[in-house]
Amino acid sequence: MSTKYCHRFQNINTVCARNHRLFNYRFIIYLSYIFCLSTTSTSISIMANDQFLIAQSSSSSPPLQSIMLARTLPLVQSYGDDNNSTTPICPLYIDSGGNGDDHNHNMTLNPCHCYGSIIMGIFIECTGANIRQINHTLNHLRSSHSQQSKSAVHSLSIYRLNTSSSTPSLPDHLFNSFTLINELHISSTNLTRIGTIQTYNGLEESLNSLSFVDSQISMIPKSTLSKLTRLKSLDLQSNHISNLDSYAFYGIPLRALNLQNNRIKNLQEFAFGGLENTLEELILNANLFEHFPLFALRRLRKLATLKLQNNQINQIPDDGFTRFTVLETLDLQSNHIRHLNSRSFMTMPKLKILYCSNNLLTVVSDSSIFQQLPLLETLDLSLNRLRVVNLDGLESIRTLDLSYNHLHDLRLQSLTGLRELFASNNNILQLVNETFMNTTNLEVLYLQHNAIHSINYNTFYHLQQLRILDLSFNQLRRLHQSLFKNTNLLQSLYLDNNLIDDMGIEPVMTDS
Repeated sequence: MSTKYCHRFQNINTVCARNHRLFNYRFIIYLSYIFCLSTTSTSISIMANDQFLIAQSSSSSPPLQSIMLARTLPLVQSYGDDNNSTTPICPLYIDSGGNGDDHNHNMTLNPCHCYGSIIMGIFIECTGANIRQINHTLNHLRSSHSQQSKSAVHSLSIYRLNTSSSTPSLPDHLFNSFTLINELHISSTNLTRIGTIQTYNGLEESLNSLSFVDSQISMIPKSTLSKLTRLKSLDLQSNHISNLDSYAFYGIPLRALNLQNNRIKNLQEFAFGGLENTLEELILNANLFEHFPLFALRRLRKLATLKLQNNQINQIPDDGFTRFTVLETLDLQSNHIRHLNSRSFMTMPKLKILYCSNNLLTVVSDSSIFQQLPLLETLDLSLNRLRVVNLDGLESIRTLDLSYNHLHDLRLQSLTGLRELFASNNNILQLVNETFMNTTNLEVLYLQHNAIHSINYNTFYHLQQLRILDLSFNQLRRLHQSLFKNTNLLQSLYLDNNLIDDMGIEPVMTDS
């Protein structure tokens, strides 16, 4: 190539090549630009199919002499003139019998892919890889980044780890080669243990999120994770955990813990010992709880979100002195709760969101049940067997779901803050003038699939903010001419599948 040709593109830093492939791999097509590095003083980045493949600086690097291939998810990294280095990518091939550097060995495609950016860090995804291949990839990145003291793996994801049946856990010192890993995600394995205290050596000061899901983990030894002093999130869902040792997470500053879909039936009183001042979100969905685990939870002073969906809990206890002073979200969907009383939510005075759908409730008639929840904004009582509902006192409620129950009547006179009401699929027979008295802020009203046969002419008179009204699939034959006189903001009205004929809507009378 002539020097004149190079001078023409001396100021161009990024070269793009789209839709060029060689043997199904992305191909650096504009090698001429790389050769220009011998005569220019700028760094250059090469892109193919909208992804960076390599960055190189001319001040210290010789012209590239060979065609380079990149994986489907290439590493994205671009250093400027102040940081002269060639960006590493995951090795395309792994030596199945040796160290992976001698092409005389049997070479196989590397199941680990690398991508990322200088801002985000490196992302590694390994699917179906074995321990040796993962280790080889980490060692490659470590050696490539030996000059980059601040380089880090933002996320390492391992899917379907290829291990023998005799390998119960991750090996010790697996991550020693790369000491800056922020997030580690492992899923779909046959491992029965999360490892030993040596497994996570090197990650003590960097790991803040650990996921070990959809495996066969049966227990969490309390010493295994104790050195991970920066760990904020731990996800152990879909395993075989049936018990937690006392102080299992002691010394770890966890903010979020997910134990969903395990086999936990009971929790020891100090199962979460050490998390009293850090844990904010706890997910215990899809376990085997028969009782609300109050004693194990009562010391969690920072707990803001508690999810106990899909268990076998039959009541909510009150020990007389426990108070979850920052708990805002409680999910009790799909349990066996039959009754609520005035003390059911005494322990949760700051609750804003409460899900109690798909339980066995038949009557909520005591107005004092929710009087202890002055901040409650969202209440879901759908998919129960409710015949009677009294929700007096819920002045802050904004969203209420009563759908799929057995309600024959609807009286919501005092819900002054209500914005959305879902009451479909009940047995409501009529709407009277008092039905929505004082619910003047109601904007969305769903009443489809009931048995409504009549609506009093002033029923919607106070609903001046109403925007959506669904009355489809009812027994309506006639609508009074003044029914929508005051609903000037109404945008969507659904009346399909009723018994209204051409004479069913009375004309509005106007003064002549």
